[in-house]
Amino acid sequence: MSFLQLLDVFFLLFHSLWILLVVLGWIWSRTRQYSLAALGLTAISWFGFGYWRGWGYCICTDWHWQVRRSLGELNLPPNYIGFLIREGTGLELPDPVLEPVIVGAFLTSVAGGVGLSLRDRSRASATEAGAFNPEREGLRE
Repeated sequence: MSFLQLLDVFFLLFHSLWILLVVLGWIWSRTRQYSLAALGLTAISWFGFGYWRGWGYCICTDWHWQVRRSLGELNLPPNYIGFLIREGTGLELPDPVLEPVIVGAFLTSVAGGVGLSLRDRSRASATEAGAFNPEREGLRE
């Protein structure tokens, strides 16, 4: 296996895990802080770098596409989710269908992650002040 093929596998695994962390990581308290950091870095790429490179620009997708082009692949979709769907199912979904779903998942993750983090902080503050302790009261989440 060549170095470019190894990079291709690395980006496929890394980027897929990154997407899972962004979309689902906010659900569990143990991964929430990592998910919020990943959401922030994704927002910097999409909207910060995206200001110059095009809204929704993903540095990871760009690097992966550079590797894929070097391996001879020229038919690469504009977004990574489209690529994953095509690779996994063979379906080609148009951007006007995918983009609202991708943005919706991102915004849901931001709202969920921030909302649950604020709730956790509020509970921690209340517990420290002695107002309410679910464990002391025999309650669990």
